[in-house]
Amino acid sequence: MEPTVPCGKCLCGGSFCHSKHVIVINVSNGADFPSGSPDFLDSLLGQTGLKPLENNGIRAVTVGMALWTIALICLFFARSWLKSTGRQDWLWIALAGLTLGVLGQIYTRRRAAKVAAKAWHTTN
Repeated sequence: MEPTVPCGKCLCGGSFCHSKHVIVINVSNGADFPSGSPDFLDSLLGQTGLKPLENNGIRAVTVGMALWTIALICLFFARSWLKSTGRQDWLWIALAGLTLGVLGQIYTRRRAAKVAAKAWHTTN
């Protein structure tokens, strides 16, 4: 068994620690470090300098709408095959997907405009 040492920084809840909770402390208290990121992760990963991608969802909804439009057009020209195989509902499914895409486009564009307006008001 490893020797125990007094620990006042550990999240284990006890007065002694086996030094196994040091990683948890470094990761959970990352904002307390002067550099803004934990020393453990900096030494492990190095300074990457990566910023999160700005994703407002507009591109994803647009691609989805394009795919549903292609499906709707293809299924429209295959109506006789759909009718003969009993799959007429596929045409309506594609139409529903396109309709939901239009609603998603409205929602994501409004949301992106609100986020941009809020960012503009906080910087000025």
